[in-house]
Amino acid sequence: SFTSNTFNLEAAETAEVGLTMVHPAPPPPGLYRMVVTGTDIENNVNSELTLFFDVPVLAGVDIVVPGSQILVSPLEPTQLEILVFNVGNGAQGFDVELVSPSGWHLGLDTLGTFSGSSHGSTGTVAKDAGKPIEITINPPGAMIPAGNVFDAAIIIHSRVSSDSWSEDISLVVMNIDGVSTTPPAGESEQDLAPDSELQIDIEIANDGNRLLELQPYLRSIPGGWSVTDGLDLITVPSGLTSTVQLTLVGNGAAVSGELEIRYATEDGFFFDWNRTLNVLSGAIPVLEFYQIALPDGTSADHPLGIASHPVGGLGFDLAWTITNSGSTTWRPSTYIEVPNEDWTSTCTAPSTLAPGASSTIWCTLIIPLSAEAGSEPVITLIMEGEGIVIRDPISLLIDQVDRVEWRLISQATAHQGYPATMQVELENTGNSMISDILHVSGPDGWNPLILDGIVLNLVPGEVRTMQIGFTPDSGSDGELVVSIVDSQGIIEGSQTTLQIDVLPAAVDEESPIPLLLALVVIGLIAGGVFLYSRKEDPTSLMSSDSLNRIADSLGFGEKEETEGSGIPCWICSGDITIGDAWACSECGARYHRAGQVAGCDVVSMGNCLHCDASTDELIEG
Repeated sequence: SFTSNTFNLEAAETAEVGLTMVHPAPPPPGLYRMVVTGTDIENNVNSELTLFFDVPVLAGVDIVVPGSQILVSPLEPTQLEILVFNVGNGAQGFDVELVSPSGWHLGLDTLGTFSGSSHGSTGTVAKDAGKPIEITINPPGAMIPAGNVFDAAIIIHSRVSSDSWSEDISLVVMNIDGVSTTPPAGESEQDLAPDSELQIDIEIANDGNRLLELQPYLRSIPGGWSVTDGLDLITVPSGLTSTVQLTLVGNGAAVSGELEIRYATEDGFFFDWNRTLNVLSGAIPVLEFYQIALPDGTSADHPLGIASHPVGGLGFDLAWTITNSGSTTWRPSTYIEVPNEDWTSTCTAPSTLAPGASSTIWCTLIIPLSAEAGSEPVITLIMEGEGIVIRDPISLLIDQVDRVEWRLISQATAHQGYPATMQVELENTGNSMISDILHVSGPDGWNPLILDGIVLNLVPGEVRTMQIGFTPDSGSDGELVVSIVDSQGIIEGSQTTLQIDVLPAAVDEESPIPLLLALVVIGLIAGGVFLYSRKEDPTSLMSSDSLNRIADSLGFGEKEETEGSGIPCWICSGDITIGDAWACSECGARYHRAGQVAGCDVVSMGNCLHCDASTDELIEG
């Protein structure tokens, strides 16, 4: 706007006009043009004045530090991020400079020429944009007292002007808390009397960087004990030690257990100290074996009062009596120590035993099959508590278990008149050696054999695979019985029965009618011979061609015999031609190929008639 925009000027007269221009703060950088026009109203003449304004890039920075004070560790590096915002009128760059206090080092993580450099550049920062400056504060590495303040600074230099901006960074040393105790936590006091007075001197060393005012809190204490001294407030200066004298008194019935005390400051720092108190009990336990009871009802008052101890199953029960002949209550734990982890034992026993009291302990023991028959392992009942341990070892005699399991591994399809083999697996699942003879039996005429030896020697857990051969002499199915001779009759599962499916061969059945016709022909021939002998002209008899035609019509003419394969087709029962037939790869059943026999085509049926396998599994056979 102008201070005045209308003038009356005489010839050669001059007047001053004030021009006020309003622009953004700051205006964007660039060259601006303004035209001022004056008009002579009387003469209608215009005069123009052009003004140019060159606005440069104006520097401006806003530095944002996260908080007025930065907590730093005197021992470990501390990470800090400061934001620098471009509040100038255009994009521009800035140089960054870090000022460190003595003994400390502030370094740029990414903006410097190398990591840890104290000088660097932000690069170009857009107008109103911010640039994070990541800084690592490296301490002297000494235990500096908490609360000490160190002054650092960040300086931002403009790259478009000589302007600089500085922001102070106040570094405050944080609290470092650490203590060590002598004696350390976790140790124990041994052989304490129930009515004793115990004094423990605890030396607390302050390894941190500030004064610690520790208030003790009793977290746990065994029954019968009380703390009479040592629970007052403790002050431990940094780098120094203080000693606490802890006094405990037993009431005559004090028991073993863990003493735990927590030392804590008002602002939340704490540590725990504990100690185990082992009290000598006044109890006098007496342990005696009482009974062994087997699942079949057999029992005895001595561990070896039975023939042998059974293996596996539900196990058997053992019982002891326990009596406290002392003057104080006893609190024991009870368990059986067994030879190895395969054994299983559980016990029902009293958790407390008053003076003069008695109780019965029942334990169930399961001996594993891995225990050797006839061996005599030792098990031990153990009761322990309050510094007292009693043991009662007993010997056992392991029962003999003779047992086997059979498994059919492979079974070939059996054909009438053809040898076949199958594989059977035998495992000794007992706990004793089996030395015996194998035997196999089957239908008459099958001639079953064990092909790889009949002598059997199996240690516990051993497996033997055997091959059994046989030749069915008929088309009927049958059974093979494979067994261990077991003359003493003690082996469980000593035999197994195997069901055998047999594919019958095709059989030609002769009719009696051709035989009768043959007799008729023989009679006619005999009559002809008789007539021939009575007549002189032999030509009156039947000619040889006529006889041949009669013989051919009766089926007695000479014909070429074809020997069959003896392997029937499962559809039409006719013999197949070996090498020009289908065979099921699953069970071995044979079939004619399509076109060999009218209406006999296994492929069109889609599956094997014997085992129902898909015809996709057929092979040449």
